[in-house]
Amino acid sequence: MKRRKIGNIGYVIFLFITLLLFVSQVTDAALYENSYLPIKLRVADLLKKMTIEEKVGQCIQVERNYRGPADVANMQYGSVLSGGGSVPTPNTFESWVKMINEYQNAMAQTRLGIPIIYGIDSVHGFAHTRGSTIFPHNIGLGSTRNINLVRKIAEITALETSALGMHWSFSPCTADPQNIRWGRSYEGFSQIAKINADYVEAYIKGMQGETLRDYRKKNTIAATAKHYALEGWTLNGQNQGDTVLPDNYMTNEKYINDVLIPALEPYKKAVDSGVLAIMPSFTSINGLKMHENYFMLTEILKNRFGFKGFLVGDWNAHEQVTGSASEQVVRCFNAGLDMFMCGNPNTDTPVYDGLLDAVKNGTISMERLDDAVSRILTVKFKLGLFDDNRYSDSNHIRDIGSKEHRDVARQAVRESLVLLKNEDDIVNRLKDMKHIFVAGKNADDMGNQCGGWTITWQGSSGNTTDGTTVLEGIRKNVQKGVNVKYNKEGNGSTGYDVAIVVLGETPYAEGEGDAKDETRLKLDQIDRECLNNIEKENPSIPIIVILISGRPMLIADHIDKWKGLVAAWLPGTEGDGIAEVLFNEKYDFVGETSFAWPKTFNDIDNMPELGKVKKVNNLFDIWYGLSK
Repeated sequence: MKRRKIGNIGYVIFLFITLLLFVSQVTDAALYENSYLPIKLRVADLLKKMTIEEKVGQCIQVERNYRGPADVANMQYGSVLSGGGSVPTPNTFESWVKMINEYQNAMAQTRLGIPIIYGIDSVHGFAHTRGSTIFPHNIGLGSTRNINLVRKIAEITALETSALGMHWSFSPCTADPQNIRWGRSYEGFSQIAKINADYVEAYIKGMQGETLRDYRKKNTIAATAKHYALEGWTLNGQNQGDTVLPDNYMTNEKYINDVLIPALEPYKKAVDSGVLAIMPSFTSINGLKMHENYFMLTEILKNRFGFKGFLVGDWNAHEQVTGSASEQVVRCFNAGLDMFMCGNPNTDTPVYDGLLDAVKNGTISMERLDDAVSRILTVKFKLGLFDDNRYSDSNHIRDIGSKEHRDVARQAVRESLVLLKNEDDIVNRLKDMKHIFVAGKNADDMGNQCGGWTITWQGSSGNTTDGTTVLEGIRKNVQKGVNVKYNKEGNGSTGYDVAIVVLGETPYAEGEGDAKDETRLKLDQIDRECLNNIEKENPSIPIIVILISGRPMLIADHIDKWKGLVAAWLPGTEGDGIAEVLFNEKYDFVGETSFAWPKTFNDIDNMPELGKVKKVNNLFDIWYGLSK
């Protein structure tokens, strides 16, 4: 019989693996520890060696505040996370490296030495410690229309995160927010799913790379597409709210193909891009919590889309499912959830006990448990955590917040700016003005321009991290001899040629930023008083407003009094990017708003219908933007 040729290289690999298997069997060596073997083989070998208790442990993630290295090692937990503001003391880069290596050291001493994977929300850079590079939030990046820039930002975010020993970020947010009342609006790139999908693809490839070789580099980490699915479509823009679909959305194949699947395109593209983790949403569809929605998690995401990574729960989201603690665990796990995020004290215990009991009594099958654990272990092997990537290398700390990284962040600021109004060519005439008055609460406030998810979960006003404020950027970029005066309250503008007034929102995150009424979306009293002070003292002075905000704001009552208006979104640490576009002939406005800008509160679409766009009375339509 003629032997079929398999190629020289393939034959050599076949012989090599055969030899390794033979040596391992003779010496009783662990196949999973051999980095030369295929990952599938290593996973199967490790899974075979694990007890039920060790498998259950892999399916649990705990918050560092409540479980130290010894606790995690004792329970064989699969992951540790830092929630917003959960940082080591002191909050330095060196402290992060030391803390995470202590967890990995403890895990290395366990029976099988399975490493943890440490997760964190690096949603606009590693924004948890002073000195890191903080980029514009996604709403600003969406306005750049620059896919390559978004990919570069993700690469830098991965590098600065991995430098401290973290190999997993809970980003990018893939939502297409339909209602600006939602407090997470700034986490979405765009309101349009198809556009959103392109940004998501670029971000994932930037953070993870595209191949197994990329995954194992020191400067790449696992990305997480979140929060699956349709969370931007909730009634009234409510955080953790309900999305309404037809009652038969699970069985109507035409609706699934024509409406639902196109709306899920960012997730389909995330899966096709090789995303290693996906996080279900806190939201519901027709009252059914996403964490227990078998149709969406397993039938659509895993089966139809072919997702091979693992599903990680959101912060104690399993506790919002109906039933007792053990019933919640069973429902979520059987729906397709692979790892439970246990963020509060002692919330891991009922999950561990519930999983273990359910597997032993058959409520959860061993096949389902092995599937979840295999998915988690596969990601760890892909990232090289069993090999060279287990520990952090403090030598990479020098790259965090580097000039090169900040240059990219400043480019992102410049390209995210949207010029919405330029009456009498006021912006172009700035370069000829010798006396410039600057005012507003957001002109010289680093915390306000960075927004939420900065150092702490909600963010905060003030000198929270290192960077350049808008005011500092203006002073740095005006020509020599130009007089720049700043007054936060807007007093003292007499004799000046122009007033640049920096207004808008102060930091918030998630539900804390939900707008229950129109007040939250309008200029606050501080902003209105600042404008009134300028208008009273110097009625003829032209006003250019720079709006720092995480979403379009209701400004129709004021805009007629302004000569110029710039949407700067939440620019991050490099506020001088704003001044460069205002004062430097080299740069022009290229941004276009990736959200429609409602004129009034009643123009906001509070009951979005999937697949249909409601025509409203917009102040600015989507993709609107002027140039100088």
